[in-house]
Amino acid sequence: TALIFGGLISGSNSEKKITLENSYNFPVVYNFNIQGNISDLLIFEKEIHLEAGENKTISISTITISDEEYGSYSGFLKVIVKRDI
Repeated sequence: TALIFGGLISGSNSEKKITLENSYNFPVVYNFNIQGNISDLLIFEKEIHLEAGENKTISISTITISDEEYGSYSGFLKVIVKRDI
């Protein structure tokens, strides 16, 4: 799945929502890592804990600073799901 924020003008922002679902019968932890030159422009929770059967919708938002250099920004969102001990 791609998170496409489109073209943003300097000083603007955008938001995408993702729903996480724990379908296991034990707690899990989601760890998020952004790679690429977009990493400094995204705001999100780096770690989410979910109980068995729990769902949660999270936001990944962009933030652009008025003096941010114009260009193309991209990256990869790596999601690791592990049993929460």
